[in-house]
Amino acid sequence: MAAEQSSHRVWILQATEQLIGSTLHGGAGVQRFMIDTLRLVKPSSLDRFSFSAAERQSIGAAMLMARVRVNDLTAALDLADAVRESRLSIAPVATDAVPAFLALEAALSEVALACGLSSVALEHGIRLADYAAALGDPRWIRRAHGLLAAAAAFGGEHVLAEDHLAAVQDLARHQGWDTGRAEYMEAIAESLLAFTHSDGARMDRLLPRVEALHEADASAASLVTMVRALSHVLHGRLHEAMTQASLLAMGKSQPFTPKLLRDYAVSVQAFLLILRGDPLRAQGVLRGLESSENHFLCTGTLRASAALQLQDYRGVLSGTSDCLQLRSAHNLWTLPQVLLRRSIADFRLGNTQTALHEFGDAVQLLHLSASGPAC
Repeated sequence: MAAEQSSHRVWILQATEQLIGSTLHGGAGVQRFMIDTLRLVKPSSLDRFSFSAAERQSIGAAMLMARVRVNDLTAALDLADAVRESRLSIAPVATDAVPAFLALEAALSEVALACGLSSVALEHGIRLADYAAALGDPRWIRRAHGLLAAAAAFGGEHVLAEDHLAAVQDLARHQGWDTGRAEYMEAIAESLLAFTHSDGARMDRLLPRVEALHEADASAASLVTMVRALSHVLHGRLHEAMTQASLLAMGKSQPFTPKLLRDYAVSVQAFLLILRGDPLRAQGVLRGLESSENHFLCTGTLRASAALQLQDYRGVLSGTSDCLQLRSAHNLWTLPQVLLRRSIADFRLGNTQTALHEFGDAVQLLHLSASGPAC
């Protein structure tokens, strides 16, 4: 029994080390059985092993990431809440324990991003960045900037996202790292920024870097499909874009396609149908799709676009009412799009003063987030 317990302990630590290492610069993909091992570990079972505090933090981080990798977001959120309430989230005193704390903060940020909680992701990313800078490990500094760039892009804070991506480039040059392969979170951020600003050249430059990431890590397959889909949209290849978006929405790119990417693909499908002048089909595609937590993925924007094409101006207003209720916490990227559509609807309904106020608010928010038109 003791030998079996010792073997299981070593196995958990090996799987933990590999999964955490896979998220750092130069890391390799993790075999599926290792993710399953960590996903199935129950926190209470760890008491049977003599893990140090640092090992417990690392294992907690790996358990969180494993749940995200298989789209078990409810379990990931529950575990994240338990971690925050426990002593696991306490910052270390000894320097040699810092990497485990960094892994835990990164995992908490990753869980938040997977669930569309950009402000929570930023909070953990900032803590990660502070401790990574103190430790001085460039791999963890890059990981922090990547998560912060993704969180800022999700939150519509595009200037901040660009700052973090620039910091990554500076770090890579200083370290002499090969820049031909993207890192996952940086690629998420850059693809969103390129799409938002209709920068097809930037998306084209990103695609081979994401494909190189996929060669090293099979779990990036859905990210490649997303970048391809968005590239096709920006270049006006709408049939090809629809094909790629459909593959992603159906989860054909890889098993356990991240839910946020899959939902985003559905929104791209609806956007393309609206571009084709088929608002009724767009409304059908959107049926059952819910906005993400802070409306980074804002179904109200798309439903309003479809309603405008149908000249259903009251439908525009009713379909975006929840966006106004959320206003102070609403995503800075999508809120201006909501307000512009409401402005048009109110103007058509004769509510001129309201329309002007909404238009003015939208312009101010566009300047604040430095974002351009989006779907």
